[in-house]
Amino acid sequence: FPVASRIAEPENAIIGNLEIFNGAGAPATRVRFAPSYPEIGAMCAEDTGDNGTEGRFVGVFPPAPVMVAKGYPLPDGANMLAGAYGEGYYYAYSFDGEYTDYYTLPIYGGAENDWVKTPDATPYTILSISYDDYTGSLYAVVSNIEMMGDRGFAKIDRTTGAAELIKLFDSGFMPQAIAFGERGVCYGLDFAGDVYLIDTETGEPTYLFSTGVSCGGSQGLVYDFEGKVFYWLQYFDAEDNGLYVIDPVSGRAFFIDVIGNGMKAVGAYIDPDGDTPNYAIRFDANGGRTDKAMIFNDDADRSFPTATGKGAFLGWFTAPVGGERVEDCGVVSKDLVLYAHYDGSTFMKGDMDKDGEISVNDALMALRIAAKLAEETYESVLIGDVDGDDTITVNDALKILRVAAKLADQSSLEA
Repeated sequence: FPVASRIAEPENAIIGNLEIFNGAGAPATRVRFAPSYPEIGAMCAEDTGDNGTEGRFVGVFPPAPVMVAKGYPLPDGANMLAGAYGEGYYYAYSFDGEYTDYYTLPIYGGAENDWVKTPDATPYTILSISYDDYTGSLYAVVSNIEMMGDRGFAKIDRTTGAAELIKLFDSGFMPQAIAFGERGVCYGLDFAGDVYLIDTETGEPTYLFSTGVSCGGSQGLVYDFEGKVFYWLQYFDAEDNGLYVIDPVSGRAFFIDVIGNGMKAVGAYIDPDGDTPNYAIRFDANGGRTDKAMIFNDDADRSFPTATGKGAFLGWFTAPVGGERVEDCGVVSKDLVLYAHYDGSTFMKGDMDKDGEISVNDALMALRIAAKLAEETYESVLIGDVDGDDTITVNDALKILRVAAKLADQSSLEA
């Protein structure tokens, strides 16, 4: 599943009517909009606002994502910490003293009292679980007293609920939720709102991007395979919670609306029986600005906007770097993100620090990006991709270094 590096934007930039969070935390004012999104189900783990939904399944319905009780109640006395839906079943864990109980429920075709309980299934506290549609497996974020507050990654036996520890994470990585995307790729969301890839074989996390939105306590995170985005039922405290959509390509978190007064939801899933959403095309200015953030299938005016940025506007493309140009795609059958591209001819190829000359510092900047020590942005690729392969590699850094050392002419950097 290709995941592009995050595109640089000014902090908390307003693009149309969307507010984008870029690592600086949630601002005081959040701009609401009514996007298309599928019906999302979850368990209400805590209801500090007394909305009458604690201990029940809840639904989040467009356009205003206020949670309402629906479907099955949770088992009596269960302290549900984590849940996941997969292949018609709902899987959940309830912490009960030293051990954690495991529950399964045939959520479609079953009755409200059809929960099957496996007591003391694991000595781990299960903090988040997610079902991998690609392999049919369950994975979890776990902890216990022996871990001294640290967390680990485990594989779950779907029959018994037993957890097999794959990796104990380093103390600096504290994932709050995991969710599986395309082809069995596991994503982890930590306290700071940072998103990581987690290798399911080794449990090794790899940093991807920061949403810029803080979280605390349990979180609900689910991937929408039709819309190709994540939906996040965020909770920080009773005053700060809401529904966000996370674009895994750009790494941006779009705030939709609050989801109730003090609502904490876990075990989010896309309801397969929910209504078909009014899909939209979202326009990502890719470091620039645009006066129209998105269009919906039922909009009367579905014309594409223009964008302004570094260089002449070239059009809308299916990827931040490269991709196919899209001029008019008509009605869409899933949410689509298009990215503005610009003519980079105003930049000197290889001049990474834009000081007007090619130096060793330019080569070092390119090398840091190639080694994943710095962010690869749309603009940095325009300048630093001197071999024409649409990304910055060690080869680009070496070519820039040869020019800096007077071993080659600057013209050799024009891919």
